[in-house]
Amino acid sequence: MKLWKRKSKDLVAGNPAYTNDYPTVFVHGFLGWGTSDGLDKVWSYFGGLHMSCEKELRARGYEVYFPSVGAFNSVWDRVCELYAYLFGGTIDYGKVHSEKYGHARYGMTFEHGVLEDLGTPGKHEKMNLLGHSFGAPTVRLLVTLMTEGSKEEQEGTPADELSPLFKGGQGDLIHAVTTVSGVNNGTTLPNLIGEKWLERVIEVLGHLLTWIGDTFLFKIYNTGLQMWGIGPYPPESKWGLHFRSYRSLKDNVQKFKACREDNIAFELMVDYTHSFNKRTIVNPNVYYFAVPCNDTEDLPDGTRKQRSTNLIMSIPGYYMNKYIPKGLEEFNPDDSWLYGDGLVNVPLQYAPDNQPMTDADEATAYEGTGKKPGIWYNMPLLQGSHISWMGLSFPGDELIRRFVNILELHRKLPLVK
Repeated sequence: MKLWKRKSKDLVAGNPAYTNDYPTVFVHGFLGWGTSDGLDKVWSYFGGLHMSCEKELRARGYEVYFPSVGAFNSVWDRVCELYAYLFGGTIDYGKVHSEKYGHARYGMTFEHGVLEDLGTPGKHEKMNLLGHSFGAPTVRLLVTLMTEGSKEEQEGTPADELSPLFKGGQGDLIHAVTTVSGVNNGTTLPNLIGEKWLERVIEVLGHLLTWIGDTFLFKIYNTGLQMWGIGPYPPESKWGLHFRSYRSLKDNVQKFKACREDNIAFELMVDYTHSFNKRTIVNPNVYYFAVPCNDTEDLPDGTRKQRSTNLIMSIPGYYMNKYIPKGLEEFNPDDSWLYGDGLVNVPLQYAPDNQPMTDADEATAYEGTGKKPGIWYNMPLLQGSHISWMGLSFPGDELIRRFVNILELHRKLPLVK
């Protein structure tokens, strides 16, 4: 597909194949960041050191947003942050949820939401959601809550305190959901690491973040753990290097480590994700697409290896290409699980296992014709590593091309009223 800068302000009228010009919100994964983080000014999560997908896509006429949600936060907490970013107001993690897991109920305040007028006729009538890696369950839970709300929060929160997110009834504001290298069914990597080692990593990380909590680093990269009392919000972060004793917030770190059901490290595990899938829905009026990536190649001796030489991919990929963790027999793993993008197994990137799905026709996968809402389309397998979507170990022009293909597909989908 040729890339070009669009001259027409009325993009829909300029192309008869277009049905809409809705904005798209890109949601990063675990350890990620968005445009409000200082880090993004020098290293774009979607793009890398030498390119910003936000700038490139906007230059081509697409309205796109790249929010910052908690890099280490659970899927529920990330959704609450994303909702406040979109619609404005104070982040509300939910009265029932926050009391159940023992962290603060409220977070930082957004004076205005980037799409606070969503639902008005025209360009902002609806939005598209695109999630990379752990951004996949994030956008899926957002759709679920916007559509159905939360029964627990409704029953346990005074009506005048209930966040609109937990009321539901907003599912008609979403046009399409696309996941790229998404952990829609988990990944075997945390299962391979094991729960004891995950706990140790979480504890070390918590103490590290406590140690640097009074430095300027939170202005550059917001970890999002403020609701656990770990680190300041970016505007409150001090300039300078005023390190804090890692023991000063020991109780907070231990509480975060002990909370397995509100902790991203455990939510990535295959068994947890299958449980999570049962709590999410497919909105019958929303289009769904899962775009998988593979970076594994077969060797003459019958073994496999990662194509990428990047250590972030090759080291975990080495073990994921060789071993399927024990204890996952109920999910019927087979040799196809030994193929992946370096961090997520290929079969686990496809549509959630308990939701309606079909394989997209390779010739017409990115055409709007024939697509129906309320069903997942497993898109053709692409070549690349998990971090290729971030512009790493991958040509920048090819990354933009892939995102343009997705955005063009969103524009061509039949409208659902």
